[in-house]
Amino acid sequence: MNCMPIRACLLAAAAVLLLQAAGCRRTPAFNVLLLTLDTTCRDHLGCYGDSTARTPTLDSLAADGVRFERCWSVAPVTLTAHASIMTGLYPPTHGVRDNGLYRLGDSLPTLAEALGRAGYSPAAVVAAYVLASRFGLARGFTRYDERFGAPSGRAAGFIVERNAEAVSDAALEYLESLGKDEPFALWLHYYDPHAPYVPPAPFDSLFREAPYDGEVAFMDSRIGRVIGWLKRTGRYDNTLILAVADHGEALGSHGEPTHGIFLYNPTLRVPLIVKLPHGEAAGRVVEADVSQVDILPTLLDYLGQPLPPGLPGRSLLPQARGTEAATQRTFYFETCLTENSFGWSPLYGCVHGSEKYILAPEPELYDLAADPEEVHNVAAVDSAALRAAAVRFTRLERDIQPQGAPPSNGLALDAENAQRLRALGYIAGSLPGVSRDRAARPDPKTMLRNLGSFLAGVMQEAEGDYSAALESFGRALEHDPGNAFAHLYRGFIFWRQERFPDAQAELRAAVEANPQCEGNYLLGLLDLRLDSLESAGRFLARALEANPSHARAAFLLAEVQLRLGRPDSALALLRTARSLAPQDKEILNDLGKLLLDNGDPSGAAGCFEAALEVDSLYPLALFNLGIAAWCLDDLPRAEACLERVAARFSRDEKVQNNLGVVLFSAGKTARAEAAYRAALAA
Repeated sequence: MNCMPIRACLLAAAAVLLLQAAGCRRTPAFNVLLLTLDTTCRDHLGCYGDSTARTPTLDSLAADGVRFERCWSVAPVTLTAHASIMTGLYPPTHGVRDNGLYRLGDSLPTLAEALGRAGYSPAAVVAAYVLASRFGLARGFTRYDERFGAPSGRAAGFIVERNAEAVSDAALEYLESLGKDEPFALWLHYYDPHAPYVPPAPFDSLFREAPYDGEVAFMDSRIGRVIGWLKRTGRYDNTLILAVADHGEALGSHGEPTHGIFLYNPTLRVPLIVKLPHGEAAGRVVEADVSQVDILPTLLDYLGQPLPPGLPGRSLLPQARGTEAATQRTFYFETCLTENSFGWSPLYGCVHGSEKYILAPEPELYDLAADPEEVHNVAAVDSAALRAAAVRFTRLERDIQPQGAPPSNGLALDAENAQRLRALGYIAGSLPGVSRDRAARPDPKTMLRNLGSFLAGVMQEAEGDYSAALESFGRALEHDPGNAFAHLYRGFIFWRQERFPDAQAELRAAVEANPQCEGNYLLGLLDLRLDSLESAGRFLARALEANPSHARAAFLLAEVQLRLGRPDSALALLRTARSLAPQDKEILNDLGKLLLDNGDPSGAAGCFEAALEVDSLYPLALFNLGIAAWCLDDLPRAEACLERVAARFSRDEKVQNNLGVVLFSAGKTARAEAAYRAALAA
């Protein structure tokens, strides 16, 4: 008979246990505060030995709690690392391998769901689009605050992040809304130390020569506002606080400017601080190696929930309390960003005691005890040690590989998402699918020269220096002619310069190099702008065929169908797009307009309301909601909506005219006449 593999049984049992544990709901006895510190280097915090750091908040948490000296990130990539924190699984198991390209699958139990079963109403405040709800981490949270603000000091086309001040404002707004002594479970994500490093005053002047440290200091000061509130309200002592970085920052180490390319210690060793309630184990330091996959088991253990089988991590409470001696374990890490963004080889590795192994076209092996800076690769001189390390990694990789396809969904990186990620400093990648054989892909170590040219082009494009960017991407293509993303950037720049034939040639070259990249989408968008509707439809259909979750491709294909006189097809595509991107205000607005045109003002109003939940000041949705309300004979609401739009666009004749219609219908003839006169003047 056919038997399910043992590991598959364990993972299935894990899901069932998480879903059924803690059957009776009771009021929790303590609060939970999870702080994730994006791009935060452990050795740039005072509690980890940096005497020049200004991090009194995190230092005090370490003094009041347990500091883990050797915590390893699973990946130097924000979304991947957070998916592991929230599931307790390694990336090959949860399937989220990069930013912007994956969504955590609905079948995987999460920390938020476990907190809900423990009696909490979990809330989250995230600071950047890279953790937006569309990527799956919002599941289980009753409140997921992703009200991003425009990036400080940068001209971005999309709202993509907010600083620590705004995150703490949102956190305090939530905390102050709670009832007296109402227990809470809150996750706060801080993004400030991410490049570019532009700390606000006074940290800009205090850290003029070290702006990264200024960003860390600013973040720490704003976390201090939340900790201060806990202390003032008497909740600090009874709150379990866990602070961990998703990854660090290379800051030039090994030639890497930021993170995501290599698997060296500056980006993989991260701070981890656990403050237990009532001062338990205060001041303890744990020297043993631990991992981000240990965080979920630790919190479940303190919650009194059973630890499901199949998780690679374990509770850190025994080590924190000093009741269990540390045992030597092997920890996994990876980066697939090199593959998805550049078409280079992905990197995988593991650490076991002082031995660190990196699987690459040119493998690496380091003795961290003798060589903590990872300067001397001993793989070439100690073949026996290399073979033993490779065997250990193979066993670990086999243990964590899922049975069957990983439970995550690939997401298309369309132009909007690519621009949002670029505004955050990320390269715009795509799901794997380059035409070259995987084994033949270049080692990232050999591509540093190319990386410099590529990253220079990215920064020059963001700053609007298109001539320099084209030269930089051209140099990158000289060394790596199959780099689809250099072609994409060049195509995007030519588009901006209205050199449309050149743009089309570069975008076609990108699609030839990587059929899964967003080149088909951009070609469709370009043809749509040029009114080549049939051609636009073909490219957009290809993009949607390559990835059925491509919400923006469905959205624009609906526009093509509508302009070709096929409203039924357009309506079906817009409904598909809405299901794929329920928080896309443009999709919601356009679906509402089509429903309104088709005689469904009630359904249309629901779409406009959903768009306004995403952006309460979105003028198109406000205007259209006013029209829908007028069609539903809700004149007070119609008047309120159109008055708000008219206040911002006083010289828009369409707004003023429709306001006049509503006011006249309500019997307010004098005000209606004023609106009509304003429309005529406009």
